[in-house]
Amino acid sequence: MGSSNKEERRRRARIEAMLRKTLTSELEEQVAVESLRDRAGIDPDTLGPVTDLVALGLANSWWRNSCVEDWHAAGRLDNGDMLRINSYTTQRIRQRLHGWLREMRLNPLETVGVLDDFGPEDFDPLLERIYRWCVAPGRRLPTGPTLVELASSDLPAYADHADRAVGGFAEMIEDRGARFAFLRAAAHGALACRRWWGHPKWPILVDEFTDTLDDMRPEQRCVLPPEPAGVADRSRLRETLLEHPWQLDEESARWLTATGLGHTPTSA
Repeated sequence: MGSSNKEERRRRARIEAMLRKTLTSELEEQVAVESLRDRAGIDPDTLGPVTDLVALGLANSWWRNSCVEDWHAAGRLDNGDMLRINSYTTQRIRQRLHGWLREMRLNPLETVGVLDDFGPEDFDPLLERIYRWCVAPGRRLPTGPTLVELASSDLPAYADHADRAVGGFAEMIEDRGARFAFLRAAAHGALACRRWWGHPKWPILVDEFTDTLDDMRPEQRCVLPPEPAGVADRSRLRETLLEHPWQLDEESARWLTATGLGHTPTSA
């Protein structure tokens, strides 16, 4: 009788654990959906916009939230470098994600639920492709150096971080499905990268920022470096910031971040 009761308690404990996991997953998905709708202003059920924000979330998790931030803190990268490299990384990851959608013959206007029609093995080549690009020693950064020239002896540490991050994403796809994994990564991008290129609110930030450039008071300008020639044409500057900020020259990127780009209050 005692053995039977013990087995019953174990069975109930397993069921309760499964229910907690299910409820946690459902709550987490609900939070992700609400974040995409309310904080990013996108339809969380449409594949294309969600995929764009997945690129942002992966760039933040797989690249920026690594020893890269230590390089930044130590002065190996300045704020202008981070603006250019982070936007470039996001754009390259986005290209690979959308390339995979085309390979799978998926329309960006389809619902995000279509991702659950694919198994984990369908995503392995995509994740491997992004990982290999991220850690490639010879890939050229928009700031000039190659990855290995920037990372030096820290390259193995970065590669280890990227490997663990990619593995975690692959495990999430296997355990909870691709739809959940995409929604969660997209929500991370929406919340953590609200002032990055690639966020749906980035154009608002750029408009507010460029509007304030000519309205700065003398006491604000006096603490800044001289305005570089690369930002004189405001229309061209706005276009560059919206389309390809990684193409900014070093002096302009440094001046723009010193002026407050990426830190301007918005309605986002």
